[in-house]
Amino acid sequence: MPALAIVTQHYPRAIVPHALADIPRYQEMVYGLILNDVAIVCGRGKFNRAKVIFDGAQQTTVHIKAMTVRLHRRYGPPQQVVERFLIPCVTKADALAVERDLHRRIGGDGPNIPAEIQAALLEGLDHASPACLLLRAALISAYDGLSDIRRWREAGIADDATWVEIDQRLAL
Repeated sequence: MPALAIVTQHYPRAIVPHALADIPRYQEMVYGLILNDVAIVCGRGKFNRAKVIFDGAQQTTVHIKAMTVRLHRRYGPPQQVVERFLIPCVTKADALAVERDLHRRIGGDGPNIPAEIQAALLEGLDHASPACLLLRAALISAYDGLSDIRRWREAGIADDATWVEIDQRLAL
């Protein structure tokens, strides 16, 4: 059964947002992003966390899955079927229970960047180049690799040419 169908079958209160403005600002919820019937993100929280499902070049978010979403959208198959969902919850405990159930049913927990997407990100870079090393470090970040890269830029970790290369590959 398709992932979104599983979500809506078990949680009829689920809604399908079409734009960032469709995400409630102050409500606890479970949110998800499904690409080609694979749950890339399934998480819980309020607006600031849920907006990761709309990550793009014009908008990004600080979220443990931001790098995962960005790379799937940039380097995944060109004609991806994109599906998003929100499940409004009354309490944080309710959201935690729904999230746990959906992780079991459809996945979407933990970083999921397939080897072919990582290879596409690093394609053409010298393995020992500063850009390659920084991108590889961001891929194994314990939190949000996109935020790490931005902090490294502010700290002056590498020269401008390296940052141009990284920016082009990640659309920062």
